[in-house]
Amino acid sequence: MEYARKGAYTYQQCETCRLLAIDPMPSEQAIEEHYAQRFKSGNYSTIRAFAPAYRVVYRQYVAWMTETMASLERVRCLDIGCFTGELVDLLINEAHADAYGVELQDEAASIAEARLPGRVFRHNIDHPSEFLPDGSFDAITMMGLIEHVQRPDALLARARALLKEGGWIFIETPNASSFGARVSGSIWPCLAPVEHLHLFSEPAIEQVLGRSGFRLRHIRTHFKPLPLAYVYEMLQTFGPGMRRLLTPLYHALPEGLRQRAAPFYVGEMLVAAQAVGASSP
Repeated sequence: MEYARKGAYTYQQCETCRLLAIDPMPSEQAIEEHYAQRFKSGNYSTIRAFAPAYRVVYRQYVAWMTETMASLERVRCLDIGCFTGELVDLLINEAHADAYGVELQDEAASIAEARLPGRVFRHNIDHPSEFLPDGSFDAITMMGLIEHVQRPDALLARARALLKEGGWIFIETPNASSFGARVSGSIWPCLAPVEHLHLFSEPAIEQVLGRSGFRLRHIRTHFKPLPLAYVYEMLQTFGPGMRRLLTPLYHALPEGLRQRAAPFYVGEMLVAAQAVGASSP
């Protein structure tokens, strides 16, 4: 059923599992043009500008993974959609993991490759390669990725193939069944074409993981410690109407307060699952 209209796109909701999917699905060209533009002057530019402040979020991921797996030392990890390599860098240099990354955005991949030579590959994981052999990874991370892809089921099936039996997948993504989503309704900031193509509820993510050969182990609410200035800039993409309403208040705040980090929640979840079987259609 129709959930929300956003410009030329509509988010349809499955009445059974509450998955939200964009309609019509944008073309490959539209998606590529969107990311190229956003890297230069949109939300991906903002992420790079606030990279030191955002590093604390990547440390959250490392702590979560370590808690789940007991230790990451010498654990072979793959970060799919690694952007400029921040998480790969922390996994290698702070958690002492044997970590790698793949990234499709040309500009982001160039930065990551220069920063982590031999550790980051500009590669589509749908295509087999000698540096990504099946059954070779202990852990795969997808932080802020699955909501962006046209075929999340195919992505998860490929991740399952890359993992060893009993390996872990760690996912960070918006939660369409969260309190934030339910309260916000059609103005939920995560409803953002062409950025977000699929928005999973908790039942929907459990179902697609199960079909892909995973068993869900836990789901957690994700609070991100972020500066108000970062959140305000990101509202250009995720909630421009809300940004316009907040502009007078934001500009009245002292700069020190704008740069102070606080727990920020828009309705995102952390999902951990374990590879326990083969994927099914």
